[in-house]
Order: sequence, then structure tokens, then C-alpha cells
Amino acid sequence: MRRRKSMQNFWADYSWFVIIFFGIGALILGYIGFCKNGLALGADRTILDNLYLTLGLISLNTGAVPPPVSWELQVARFAVPAVTAYTAFLAFTTIFIQQTDRVRLLFIRDQVVICGLGRKGFRLANQFLALDYPVVVVEVDEGNDWIENIRSAGAVVIQGDASDPELLNKLRLDRAHILIAVVGDDGVNAEIAVQAEELSQAHASGCLNCIIHISESRLWHLLREKELQAHNNPHFRLELFNIYNRGAHLMVQENPPWEIKSNSQTPRVLVIGLGKMGQRVVLEIARDWQLLDPEEGDRIDLTLVDREATRKLGGLLTQHHRLEKVGDYAALDLDI
Repeated sequence: MRRRKSMQNFWADYSWFVIIFFGIGALILGYIGFCKNGLALGADRTILDNLYLTLGLISLNTGAVPPPVSWELQVARFAVPAVTAYTAFLAFTTIFIQQTDRVRLLFIRDQVVICGLGRKGFRLANQFLALDYPVVVVEVDEGNDWIENIRSAGAVVIQGDASDPELLNKLRLDRAHILIAVVGDDGVNAEIAVQAEELSQAHASGCLNCIIHISESRLWHLLREKELQAHNNPHFRLELFNIYNRGAHLMVQENPPWEIKSNSQTPRVLVIGLGKMGQRVVLEIARDWQLLDPEEGDRIDLTLVDREATRKLGGLLTQHHRLEKVGDYAALDLDI
């Protein structure tokens, strides 16, 4: 089973390379076969003549030649048309599936539109499908490995740039229930929200709930103002979320380091990895420690391990001046 799955993944990733390789190989064999056939018949063919005859194999026009027919030409007479037919079949299937998805858009209502088919988008789409919501996924990358998986699960997949207002308009947002933007770029997510608010004016009734993921803290605060302003539009509601903020909050709430603190011990925390999640954990620990209202001089002790721990710690202290007031920090530049 695992081997078959591995072969399926390989074919999905490299099928076009394999087809092109065999197609070129078949054409080369055909050219060699026509050269041999011309020499055997004493025909005065030029290089261009043989090339023309070879290319004619694609449309089954030149394969019937007087004998002798070499094995190279025999193989090419079947291989070239087979590759051509298979390529045409794949192209037709792809176009047919895409057009079918666009037709399905005409008949669905109260759909959940998810922009971005990364890890977050894929999980969200599966969860909504499990709850029997109609799901429309917008993904710009045609080679995304999850497209076929989520399409087979029942979602409508539209390929294109979700920040394009023309594409958003085709998604029938006037009948959508929820729009979720989880593209990997915060700027694109924000642009989707702006375009969606303009299109929401076409809502005859109800409200479009637009939920966007923002990971950069400064952009988050700027968009918070937009989130409040959106309440003036009865057909549009904007919500921001950040999986790093939420995840860090839950992690610290469930595992507070000061719970095991005795009167003679300073809480000590080791954070390995200072990516977006690790940095949010540090900020959440500092915030919650400050909310405990510790005694004067009672500070939390944090050791931070990362390849660039010193640089990242410096950035945190620069952006969040209160960190220095609540804790002592040790940065270890180690390859974890």
C-alpha cells in the first residue's frame, strides 16, 4: 500500500517530465527509422524531409511507408501517437474538471470559501466538508499536491489569484456564508479582505463573514482598526486570527511554568526554537507573568535556543520594551 502511494505521488509530481521524455525518445526513434528507410529504398531525402515525416507521426499521417521498416520506425509509429493521445486526454480531463467546478459554483449557496490551500487551508476545508458545508477552495499554484485530494473529498477548486477582484466576483460571494483567507502572505490576505468588503455590498440579505490570518504583529494592529470599522457595513463582518497567538496562549495556559514555583525558586523556562510560534510563547509567558503581579525584583528566567537566538532576542526586546522588566534572558546560538 505504501509503495503504491509512493508511486502515485511520484507520477503526480513527474508525470509531465516522463511524458516529455518518452515523446522525445519516440520522435528520435522515428527520425532514425525514416533515415534507414530512405537509405534502403534509395530515396533522396534531406534532413528536413525525414524531420517532416517524423513530425507527421503525431497525426498518424506518415507512418505508412514502403518496406523495409526498421524496428525504430515500428516502435515510433505506435509510441508517438500514443503519447500524443495520452497528452490530449490529460489536457481534456484537466479542462473538463476545471469547467465542471465553475459550473458547480452556479448552484451552491451558503458556501465556505477558503483562499489558500496550504496546511491550514487543507485542514479547514476538510473540517467544513465533514460538517456538510459546501466548500470552495481558491489556490494559485496549479501544482499543489493537495488539490486533487480536497477535490475528491467534495470541494470545488478554483485555480487563480484570490486577491483578483474579478476572480472573487466569480466565486459568488453574494451568496457565500464565510470567506477565510489563509494564503501564506499577510498582504494578500489583507487585500482579499478589502476586495471582499467591496463585493459584499451585493449581498441582498445576510452577512459575509470574512476571516483572515495575519501573522505579523504590526499589520495585525493596523487591521484591528479596519475590523472595528467593518461593523458599519451590515453585509460584512471582518475577523482576524493568528494561529501562533492562539497556540501560544493555549500552551502557556495549559502548562504555566510558575505553577511548580516554590517560594525560594525563580520560574525557569527553556524555549527551543524562536520561529513565529517560539517568539509568541516568550511574549505570552512574559505577559502572563506580569499579570500575576510578582513581588518587586521577582523575575522569570528564560533560556532561548535557536540558530539565531541572539539576533531574534534582540529583535523581541526592541519591539517589546516591557520584556526586559519582567525577565532575565539567556540566548544560546545553537543548531537545534
